[in-house]
Amino acid sequence: LVPSGAPADVLRALRTAAMGEHVMLVGHEPLLSELASLLLSGSIDGARIALKKGGCIAMTIRAPAPRSAVLDWAATPRMLRRLGRTHSPSRG
Repeated sequence: LVPSGAPADVLRALRTAAMGEHVMLVGHEPLLSELASLLLSGSIDGARIALKKGGCIAMTIRAPAPRSAVLDWAATPRMLRRLGRTHSPSRG
């Protein structure tokens, strides 16, 4: 996603993606948090989503439309680093 993009543009692009597929979006702030807010609440500022650099959220989206998503989980960069150390193969 381009930093200067608009959440509504992303929704239009998602409508062309196959429904039922897993999609990962990677981008920058504030677009990602605005998109998440739009999908969760119907407004780009309706839900306060604070994504730090390297953070990640997962949502289940029923349709690429406002208020169609449920937040499954959120992870900070620190949490993800810890998970990586916990689940990395042993070196022995």
